[in-house]
Amino acid sequence: MIRFLTSRLLQTPLIVLAVYTVTFLLAWQLPGSAVINDEGRQPPPEVLEAMEAQYNLDSSWAFYWQYLGDATGVSAAGDALAGRERLGPVFDFGPSLRNEDWSVNEILADSLPVSIVLGLVAIAIALVIGVGAGVIGAMKPNSLADTLSLGVALVGISMPSFVVGSP
Repeated sequence: MIRFLTSRLLQTPLIVLAVYTVTFLLAWQLPGSAVINDEGRQPPPEVLEAMEAQYNLDSSWAFYWQYLGDATGVSAAGDALAGRERLGPVFDFGPSLRNEDWSVNEILADSLPVSIVLGLVAIAIALVIGVGAGVIGAMKPNSLADTLSLGVALVGISMPSFVVGSP
């Protein structure tokens, strides 16, 4: 069991890196630019060039490596080893393109406590109902309660997430 968990934990960074790389490659192929706002005013070309240079949007691989280093904390570790002072957070996900004056880190920090509470309450409800139904079904095998609990569990597992309303 420990060997299985260890192998899964060692595979996790590789899987996340693969998902990040595939997502990056697909997103980079989309037409347009992250700094151009189709809904409002367009900034002057000089501002666009400055923003593209600031975020390394002029070179796809420079952007890839910079964002990967900032998001994983490798850039912060490199700065610490080189003796440079880091002004931003260790894990920097950059500015929000949708919410002006907000960074992605601020948006995550603002919503994380609510998400944790919601997740814990959902797990508690699922445990109480699931364990209760399982115990009742195990105490009376092949009874109506056992069949109902099995049927409800099967429907719950089989139901698509867009019907249930979960992400």
